[in-house]
Order: sequence, then structure tokens, then C-alpha cells
Amino acid sequence: MFRLHLLAGSDLLSPAGAAVHSVVAQPKRFALLAYLALAAPRTFHRRDTLLAMFWPERDEKHARNALSKSLHYLRASLGAGAILSRGADEVGMSRERVWCDAVEFEEALAAGEAERALELYRGDLLPGLLLDDALEFERWLARERERLRTRAADAARGLTEREVAAGRADEAVRWARRAAELAPLDEGAARALMELLDRNGDRAAALLAYAELAQRLREELEVEPAPETQALAERVRARTGFADAAPAGGRGAGIGRVAAAEDLPPVPLDGRAPHTRWLRAEMLHAAGRLREALRWYATFPEPIAYDLPYLAPAHLRRAEIHERLGDRREAVWHYEAVLDIWRDPDPELRPELDAVRHRLAQLQGG
Repeated sequence: MFRLHLLAGSDLLSPAGAAVHSVVAQPKRFALLAYLALAAPRTFHRRDTLLAMFWPERDEKHARNALSKSLHYLRASLGAGAILSRGADEVGMSRERVWCDAVEFEEALAAGEAERALELYRGDLLPGLLLDDALEFERWLARERERLRTRAADAARGLTEREVAAGRADEAVRWARRAAELAPLDEGAARALMELLDRNGDRAAALLAYAELAQRLREELEVEPAPETQALAERVRARTGFADAAPAGGRGAGIGRVAAAEDLPPVPLDGRAPHTRWLRAEMLHAAGRLREALRWYATFPEPIAYDLPYLAPAHLRRAEIHERLGDRREAVWHYEAVLDIWRDPDPELRPELDAVRHRLAQLQGG
């Protein structure tokens, strides 16, 4: 059986497991195969529908010729039994000869197997596929992408509710996070995640989820989070003891609130965006979980292009934390790194650099 992968990519594998590059490399023919596999009804489609979908700008004679050539090519590539005809006017794909991940995803949902369905849903339908001369196909693809993504998000929400009811907090958080990832602008999904994280005591992660949501809403919709989402974030922030976590009274103040190093998150050097790492570090810092925050600030070690704007601020934060922890040597090293990076600063940075020099002189003179 051939295996047609449409979720999170475009791939076609032979029964032996070899990639059938010749079909995937031809976008319109691969799109036709995907349409035959996934479009409703999942039986047969009228040739007239396919002509309007894929060759709208050609006259009927040339469009029919293009369709016939494409079907002949698919039969030659997948075997005669893979592409079926019913009479002279209808075409379909054999489910016995070609398996499709997107179809299997929906069948798993229909069978009540949400976890298996979400294992299959690795990402959006046919990302990156574009047919400039087939507007109807583009519209169909956009609708299907949204429909399948919504079904996946709903499945993740259902699993979240199941795990909450069963008292399995960690699993509930896992599925709530998946739901929020699948619906990145859905404030309801974000609030559900924030509430679960808050309930589990990971308030820094809850505030990070809020900060990331707020940034997406501003960048993509140019709006602020809804009042109820902001209110939830404020309630979580109030429970972090933010005011107590802020340095007060000079070096070493508040050291008793520093969290131990257990349950440290992994250092995310796996391609995670720099703004996401910075937000995580800032939330942990605000929550007084300084040792954890240090690990995230340390993910800006070198002047790499996308990390460069965060490099000096990360050194500054690390210097402040080390000073607060009483580690004078590390604090001096990071303060000096700030001065080295900002050797020729913009005028608005000069007061901050004067403060750094003052702290450095105090540490070196003490």
C-alpha cells in the first residue's frame, strides 16, 4: 500500500517504503492526488469539478487533456488500481491501494481515539503548497487546513478535560499546551493552559503563556488580550510574590526566596525563538526562581544574529542575579561583559551604563 502524507509536509511512499519523488515534485499532480484522497465525498469526483478546480483558465478541450495526462501519470506511478474511474465522468482513489494520514486522522477521531488522532496530526495540511493558477483549489485547501486544525484543537481540549477529571495534572497540562499550540490566537485555550499551570504551581510558565499570547495578538491582530485574560494574568502574577522577588536593600536581599535548582527546565538550544527564551527567563526572574532564570539567560552566550539584541541585557540580568546570590566574581565578569558589548551606546543607554560602572566599582573595591 502506498502511504500519502499530507500533514506537516508532502510525501508519498511506495509499499516498500521508498519515497516517490517524481509525483511529489509535480505540485499540481500531487495536489490532484491529495484532493482525490481527502475531498468530500471520499469516493468519486466528477471530472467537470476537477477541471474547474485545477485548470480553470483553460478551455474545456485543453483542460480535459491536462486532466487525462495527470491521471495517466498517477496510474503509472502508483499502479493502475490506485486511481479508479466510474463511467466516463467520475474519478476516485482506491483506499485499498493508498493510505492517507489526513484521512486516518479523521477516522481516528470518529472512532473516539483522540490520542492516536493527535499522533497523526503532526502539523497543518500541505504547508507551503501553492498553485497560483488554481484559485478554487487554494480556497479548498485553506478551508481544509482550518477545519482539520480546529478538529485537532478540539480533540486536545477534550483530552485536557478528561485528564483534569481523572486528576492527572501533568497530562492535563500536556494536552492543554497542545490545544494552545493548535489554536495560537484562541484566548480560551490560553486561559485554560494558564489556569492549569497556575494550579500546578508553575506560575512562571503561566505568565510566559500569557506573555506569548499577548505578543501574538499584538503582532498578528494588533489587539490586546481580552479583559478576562488580563485579569487572570494579574491574579497569577499576584501569587508569584513579584514584589517580594524584586531586589530591595542591596546585594543579597531576598536570597531566602531563591528557588532550589530542582525541576530545572532544559536549556532550549534547539531552535526556540530568542524572544520566547527571553520571556521565559524574565518570568522566572520575576517569580524569584533565580537559578532557573540563570539557565535561560545563559542561552544567549554568543553574538549570534537573532540573539544579538538580547546579549547585553542577558549579561546584565546574570550579573544582577549573581550579585544577589553573593557570587561577586561571576557578577563582575558579567558586568564587564555588558560594558564591553555596549562600548559605543546610544545616548539613552548611558545612564544605565553609568549604573553598571558604579556597581562594578563597588564590587571591585569591596
